[in-house]
Amino acid sequence: MFSFLRKLFSGHKSARGHDIHSGTTTRTWTKEEPERVRTYQQTIHESSGGGCSVSVSLTQELATSRQLEFLRRLGLSGETLTKEDASHLIDRALRPIDGALAKTFQNIQILPKEHLRALQIALAHWDYCPKLPGYGPYDSVGNLIHRGHDPYRPLTKNERIAVTDLAVRILPPDLFLSLQSNGIKKYKVKIDEKLTTSR
Repeated sequence: MFSFLRKLFSGHKSARGHDIHSGTTTRTWTKEEPERVRTYQQTIHESSGGGCSVSVSLTQELATSRQLEFLRRLGLSGETLTKEDASHLIDRALRPIDGALAKTFQNIQILPKEHLRALQIALAHWDYCPKLPGYGPYDSVGNLIHRGHDPYRPLTKNERIAVTDLAVRILPPDLFLSLQSNGIKKYKVKIDEKLTTSR
C-alpha cells in the first residue's frame, strides 16, 4: 500500500502500466482577531491512476502578525514559518537575552511586558549579544554544546555591568530602581544614587 502511494505522489506508472497523475494545490486565508491576524495555509496533494485516486490535505497556521512583528524587531525573519516554528525561533532568539537578564537582576520578572520587550529588543541589537551564553537563534542547546559553546556559563562581572548599563538607558528610572542586582550590588547602588539625586 505504501509503495503504491509513493508511486501515486511521485508520478510513476503503476504496475499495470497506467499513467499516474498528481498535483498539488495551496490555499491561503486570513482571520482577523483583536491585536493580531492569523494566517492559515492548506496544501492538498491529489493523485489518480489505475482506477484509484488519493487526496491528502494538510492545514497549518502560519506565523501570526504579532510573531512576525516581534521577530522583525529582534532582527529576524519569519515570513514562511508556521506558528509553531516561529514560536521556537523566538524562544531561541531570547534564550541568551533572558538568561543574561536573569543573571544580572534577581527580580527581572517584575517588569511590565512592554518594558521587558523594549529591553529584550535592545539586547538583541547589542553588538555583544552573539557572545552571550546560549546565543544561536537557529541552534538547539545540544547543537551549541556540540560546537563547544557552554550555554549555561555564568556571566562575568563586566558582562553584568554592561547589561546593567544598557538597562538604565532603556528603562524608566522608577522601573530600573526597582530592580535588584545579582552580583554587582555596589555598582547598581551607585547608579541608583545618581538617578535618585538627579530627579
